[in-house]
Order: sequence, then structure tokens, then C-alpha cells
Amino acid sequence: AIYPRDSGSSLQRWAHTQVAVGARIACYHDEIKICPPAIFTPQHHLLFTMFHVDLQTKLEAPKP
Repeated sequence: AIYPRDSGSSLQRWAHTQVAVGARIACYHDEIKICPPAIFTPQHHLLFTMFHVDLQTKLEAPKP
């Protein structure tokens, strides 16, 4: 479970964060705090998905 940003809310199943664009070194803006079970089993897992968004403009129109 993941602790929510707002105190008093129930635990969540997912969270997201962002990274500064254009920085030479990755700068994360948020922290994610988890509450793992005391005993891990093969059914427990953490999944991290990273996305890259290309911010450069294309000068040519796409060809059909």
C-alpha cells in the first residue's frame, strides 16, 4: 500500500511523480512512501514504469 498525499485518506494502490525536463541530472519532485507487508511472498511485487516524452519539435510534416 502507498501512503496518500493528503493525511486522513486511506492507503492507495498506485502513485506517480515527475522529473525535471532539461536537467543534466534527474530531479524528482515527489517522494513515494510505501507500507510493505512484514513478510514478502511471491505474490508481492513493485512495478516501476518509466516514460520518455520527446519534447523536440519536428520540422517536417509526417508522411502518409
